Amino acid sequence: MCARHDTEDNPGLGHEVGAKRARPYSEFDFLVELDDAHADGSDAGFRECSLSGAAVTDHHAADETDDRLREIIGLNKVPDVTLKRGVIGFGPLYAWLEAVHDREETEPHTVRIRQTSEDRDTPVATWVLTRARIIKHVGGQVNAKGADAAIDELTLACERIELEESS
Repeated sequence: MCARHDTEDNPGLGHEVGAKRARPYSEFDFLVELDDAHADGSDAGFRECSLSGAAVTDHHAADETDDRLREIIGLNKVPDVTLKRGVIGFGPLYAWLEAVHDREETEPHTVRIRQTSEDRDTPVATWVLTRARIIKHVGGQVNAKGADAAIDELTLACERIELEESS
């Protein structure tokens, strides 16, 4: 069974996407799921993921009563998350990406990034990105000379990164 992807400009003239596979991202270490859209968490797969730690900044302010400087804990800074060497399928994540490219949507989403074990069946860790927004997408070059697919890079900004408990 093949799916067709018709474009808005060319309805009915889309290209065939290919047969639906049970585990389309089985060769990737990081699986991406948008807003709990799929039970299997397969909106995209990536080989690399940068999840640097968050930082809390502090600043100094003068106390009005005794003119001493006091250290005050400030803003919580969450780093951008970059996913590299991956493939994004025609699902909710792709639709969100298209909406961002078309400047139709600015609503943030919850994104789950699940790291799998070496056998790529067992989840090792899951990070939840709260109120995530796409800030950069680089589409890969398609090369028909080898077995490689078009490789995407996706950068997300979010308000919070949490490590989800494994069940």
